[in-house]
Amino acid sequence: MRGRLSKSFRKLVRGFGVEMRPGEGAIAVTLFAYFFLIITFQYVSKSVRQATFIDQLGAEQLPLVYVILALATIPILYVYGRVADRVQRQTLVASTSVIVAATMVGFWWLYGYDAAWIRVAFYVWISIVYVLNVSQFWSYSHHVLDPRQAKRLFGFIGAGGLLGGVVGGQFARVATRLVDTRFALLVAAAFLIMTAGLVLWLQHRFRPESDVPQSNSVAAKFEQARGGMSVVLGSRHLRLISAIMLLTIVVASVVDLQFNWAMDVATADLDEANRLGALTGGYGNFYTLMGSVALIVQLLFAARIHRRLGLGVAMGILPVTLALGTAGLFVAASLLPAAMLTVCRLLKIGEAGIRYSLDQTTRELLFLPVPAADRVKAKAYIDVFVQRSGKALGGILLLPVTLGVVTVVGAGWISLVLIVIWLIVIVSTRREYVTLFRDCLKRRAIDTALPIDVSDGTTLQVLTQSLASTDPRQVQHSIEILGANDRGNLVMPLLLLHDDVDVRLATLDALAKSRRTDAVSQVEQRLGDDSPQVRARAIRTLGALTQKGASEIASIHLRDSEASVRAASAVCAYNDGDDDLRERASVIIDTLADDADPIIRVEGARAIGGVHGERFRPQHVRLLYDRDRRVARAAILAARHIVERSGFVQVFPPILVSLLQDRRLKHVSRSALVSFGESVLPTLIHFMEDRDESLWVRRALPKTIALIPSPRARVSLINSLPILDDVFLRRKIVEALSSVTREDLSRDDRQPVVAAVRDEAERYRVSLTDLCSLQIHKGGSFHGPLFHINGDDGPNLLGRLLTERMADSVRNIFGLLALIHPAADIKAAHRGVISPARSSRAQALEFLENALERPLRRIIFSVIGDEPTEDRVGSTPSRVDTLRKMIEHPVARSADGESLAVAAMYTVHCEGLSALYPAIELHLKNQTSPLLRETAQWITRRAEPDS
Repeated sequence: MRGRLSKSFRKLVRGFGVEMRPGEGAIAVTLFAYFFLIITFQYVSKSVRQATFIDQLGAEQLPLVYVILALATIPILYVYGRVADRVQRQTLVASTSVIVAATMVGFWWLYGYDAAWIRVAFYVWISIVYVLNVSQFWSYSHHVLDPRQAKRLFGFIGAGGLLGGVVGGQFARVATRLVDTRFALLVAAAFLIMTAGLVLWLQHRFRPESDVPQSNSVAAKFEQARGGMSVVLGSRHLRLISAIMLLTIVVASVVDLQFNWAMDVATADLDEANRLGALTGGYGNFYTLMGSVALIVQLLFAARIHRRLGLGVAMGILPVTLALGTAGLFVAASLLPAAMLTVCRLLKIGEAGIRYSLDQTTRELLFLPVPAADRVKAKAYIDVFVQRSGKALGGILLLPVTLGVVTVVGAGWISLVLIVIWLIVIVSTRREYVTLFRDCLKRRAIDTALPIDVSDGTTLQVLTQSLASTDPRQVQHSIEILGANDRGNLVMPLLLLHDDVDVRLATLDALAKSRRTDAVSQVEQRLGDDSPQVRARAIRTLGALTQKGASEIASIHLRDSEASVRAASAVCAYNDGDDDLRERASVIIDTLADDADPIIRVEGARAIGGVHGERFRPQHVRLLYDRDRRVARAAILAARHIVERSGFVQVFPPILVSLLQDRRLKHVSRSALVSFGESVLPTLIHFMEDRDESLWVRRALPKTIALIPSPRARVSLINSLPILDDVFLRRKIVEALSSVTREDLSRDDRQPVVAAVRDEAERYRVSLTDLCSLQIHKGGSFHGPLFHINGDDGPNLLGRLLTERMADSVRNIFGLLALIHPAADIKAAHRGVISPARSSRAQALEFLENALERPLRRIIFSVIGDEPTEDRVGSTPSRVDTLRKMIEHPVARSADGESLAVAAMYTVHCEGLSALYPAIELHLKNQTSPLLRETAQWITRRAEPDS
């Protein structure tokens, strides 16, 4: 019986668009009741608040309370947030309800006295309690429900609040009629006690997984709001939204004052015994009517207005309504004084009824093109600070009414002036919204997983217009948003002919989801698409549209004459078919991979990249080493697809690393390695530091490692700097690290950087010493730390190599400094240090002397200092000894010592230094590198005729 009732209830709510699943009915109904009680409490207490304040103090005193309320709210909420961080969630929610209920009893007792401060205190307290209760409720709801449940059930739960807004005022009216106005406070307290009971029952019945302090509610909102100020100030769109909210609150304050004044005047002739009850009943009836109007506007008009008239008109309805209402107030004050209360009621109903329904929904739409992280902070800032500032500003602008300088009716001119400004801001906001929305589509900055109200005409117009954009990213994102929000029927099948692969894939998905059977013929044409992903997706789309299934469609095309169609069909058949179909698909893929035609082998490689499992791993490895680069490229892309789909595969990285030395395959191999993520880092670091590995492979790896979006990649490169002694490789690492800022580095990361700077300075010193020992420095001039040789004579080859090494060291030093100091300052200093102008060098040296810490400054100035060269070098070995060491011990001096040894041999040959020929002949006897041996043979052969 109970199960049948639950099923009937779920069926009932499904008729209202709520998807409630088995087991969710109890918790959804309980939260519905919780929100109903909270909002009912709000309107019962609000009726009492307004009636008691107006009865004793009069409407003209309200501006003072607006200011006091704005000043008191933020500190009280902040203190509450600090306390909330230390209390368990269900304890906090239940105890807050009990404490507030106790204060209602306390005010029931205090209202037995006529002190004015009691009315003011209750007005301020109950206004703050509204904020606490609602914030606390939604935070607790997020705690009880998981995100997917929340998305499905919040509409139903929120309806409890709408119902509470309708009946809350009537509870106040009935309580006042039966007993008196004070008794309504006890009714309100009873509602809160019931909410505490519901919370405890929920905790006992469902026991949510985590039970932690409520750190994500009010306190978190303050933290978000604090960071939201910079976000709002940095965005013109958010500034405009804030301006709209500020103007809304200020004008609403004027309307609120006028309505309360009309209620005050209308009951002024009643005797003291009956006036308070009449006010309470009047406010109760009014709030019921206002809640009903808000509910009707939300259910019947909001979606239609957004769909047919668009965002701009929706934003303008509230200010135009208030302008017409204010004009009507002026007419009534002049011609129909007896109609003042009716006009003010209509004005207040128009303000509150539209603001809490259509206008609130419209404001949510305005945040759509704002990035998610900024959206949370901006909303918190607007809720916490902008709304309170608007309340305070409204109170300040209305103080002349309190002082008797301006009449309440005359305050309507404040509204009209602000409404004119409001409408101007709306025009700018609508224009900015469209511009920002288009920009977000281009940048794919809108999360398609979030529910988007595509019924809004403006949003829908931007999305459909973006389908014709020349930017494929914008087109793809528009298709994804339309598809995710059940508007895939607006996606044109013509987009299947788009040049971009991702656009074609997104179009196929949208057509399949929207069941566009009219597009079957266009989808069939994509079976011959150039992209294997599009071909495979086309088969799946045909299966969905024809209701035959992808495997059945694939089996039909396994014998197609086109190799590309056979490959796509084999992928779908292997992945989705039965054992017999999988076996047929396996034979076709094997045949494609082994074909003599490289074009067909390319299709085989693509097919292997699409199938699941390791069945074709041997064929895949063979294709990676294929002699035809087109096949190898396709196999590399297939490896990338496999890893992106299934995770890291150990066999691929070593092969792809070896392919980095092929210039035509280097970029695609690097892209594949980067897509593997952090898992591939140990392999890449190993090969980069392995001296037995090809030098060109090692030199291609720093950029590859740096492209992996991981702090671990950065740290790995930095830690490798002291280990590597190849000049060009170190330069590649420094260049790869150029995107790193000093904020990205920890204190531990700085130490390897400083060590690398020290090593580069030592290498520079060695090169400078060799330059001076060989007397090469006499044939040129220094520009700071760099040496420039005069002339282009052949014997200067050794000098050019040494000067290049010095320049590399200087470049690396400044590149490393940019990692731990402001990069722009270091780049400017580098330009100054190597400048031919002495004044520029002096300024750069002065800056570095003051900017660098002492140990680092001593290292750097040993390279770039302005001391004479002889003082920096000191005593040097003889020219012959230096050449002998270069020739006899090339590797011991540096990783690129072979190049220097070859240049030194050439210098010996050109200058006829016969004393060094025995050193050259050693390379003929020893097992040395081919380059050194061949150079030695070349020189000795030319020396024989002279011997």
